[in-house]
Amino acid sequence: MIFISTMAFGQLPKTCGYMDIGYSSKGYISYNGGAVMKKLLLGIGFDMSINSGEEGEYYSEINWDEFPGDIVSSGKYIEPLFLQLGYNILGNLYCGVGLGFGEVIYYRNMYDNYHILGNNGSYYINAPSGKIEFQKKVFATYFFPIKNDLFPYLVLNLQYATISGFAGSVGAVMGM
Repeated sequence: MIFISTMAFGQLPKTCGYMDIGYSSKGYISYNGGAVMKKLLLGIGFDMSINSGEEGEYYSEINWDEFPGDIVSSGKYIEPLFLQLGYNILGNLYCGVGLGFGEVIYYRNMYDNYHILGNNGSYYINAPSGKIEFQKKVFATYFFPIKNDLFPYLVLNLQYATISGFAGSVGAVMGM
């Protein structure tokens, strides 16, 4: 995550917490949060797919190979959790990297010609693979001072992650 700040607006306190939420170019919602301690930014992030490719109603009771004739399409997705480390490079601007990991989830979109299952016949099943994939992230985060007693800094974040692409997010500083 990336935050950009200038000294002209004011310096962050030595310790504070932050949260932000945004959207990525590959259809993920990006959540980030953490703490700033002096010149270090320690955080966690989570990228949640909002367009995984799954269509119809979900059925957990159907086995993976139970109705092979109903398969319309299939695919996979990952929703990684990131551990992030950043460093203050100028004013209120922090740049850093993140390492993430997430389980690969396979899915199958199905169609029941008799319309017994799903929404007008459309349903999907999924299966965790047990396979963990690692992801990388680079970010820049800027803490922009605003005149507000509840949230004195606006958080602006830009990032690039291997799974979710480019993302931008907005948030606030808490716990000053």
